[in-house]
Amino acid sequence: SDGVRVKKCWDCAVGRFSRNSTATSCEACVPPLTTMAEGSTSCDACQTLHYMNEDGICKECPDGTDCDKEGNKLATLIVKPGYFRASPTSKELYPCPLGEISCPGGSNGTEDALCDTSLGYTGPLCAVCQCSLEEECYFKDALSKKCLSCDESDG
Repeated sequence: SDGVRVKKCWDCAVGRFSRNSTATSCEACVPPLTTMAEGSTSCDACQTLHYMNEDGICKECPDGTDCDKEGNKLATLIVKPGYFRASPTSKELYPCPLGEISCPGGSNGTEDALCDTSLGYTGPLCAVCQCSLEEECYFKDALSKKCLSCDESDG
């Protein structure tokens, strides 16, 4: 050896970051912040049971969402079956009065609501039966409270 000490660089582990590529140590993210990959230069994600809002702040996931993975974002929250979310920017979820049949769940990152329109459900809380000139018409059955195709009616 010529007497020169060399510090080796390495990627920071998940949950830790280094502000620049020449740093020789890593800083821990303050929970509920974390990182999604090794070698991160900032805490860019939220831990499970949290989502990142538009301002980059981690918030607790609301009831009715499935946040069992890291990296959730408000716009792409997974809605559990039986719950309604009006839009990808909505922080509030509501139980669907007609249950999972009208609200199958999923992510509405590009859609307004997660209603099962293939079965005729639409509108607030997916509790309205759709009918338009371009689509098949549905009506709400008084006994079952389900949307039924007008073709299914007896009269």
